Amino acid sequence: MIKLNKMNLIYTLSVAGFVPAPFTNADTSSDIVITGTISEVISVAVTTSDNNFIITPGVIVEDQNIANIAINSNDPDGYTVSLMTNSLQGKLYNVEKDEFLNYTVSYNGNSNVSLSNTPTVVESSITQTSGLILRSLTLTIPAESSVGRSAESYTDTVTVNLTGK
Repeated sequence: MIKLNKMNLIYTLSVAGFVPAPFTNADTSSDIVITGTISEVISVAVTTSDNNFIITPGVIVEDQNIANIAINSNDPDGYTVSLMTNSLQGKLYNVEKDEFLNYTVSYNGNSNVSLSNTPTVVESSITQTSGLILRSLTLTIPAESSVGRSAESYTDTVTVNLTGK
């Protein structure tokens, strides 16, 4: 047998007298929308080789490695790599004697191309890269191009351009 004092009795009576609100089956919800945007990555980095090499008159310079090119593009439509030369003729130029040497380049082992001061597309892709990918750039100077030329330095600047589509 349980003995209740007055305080417990009042408490018990007040709880017993409580009537809860009727329960309803109404479901309620609220959504949280999460949006994250990946920033565009289009990058090209060029590592040059020792591009100060000896040219022997009448001897071909063939597939001289002049640069390694690292490209990265997450453009879902793909990317384009183009090369262009600083000179109007796309030739190695000797400022001292105003003489030129013809040359071609090979991008990643593909066919040799002559460059000009307008971009020449050397790679086009319809998909993004899967991270950083490496390409090579080699130079060829025909043997006859150096015959009869002055013993001077001949230079040109090649620009590598990577664009998303």
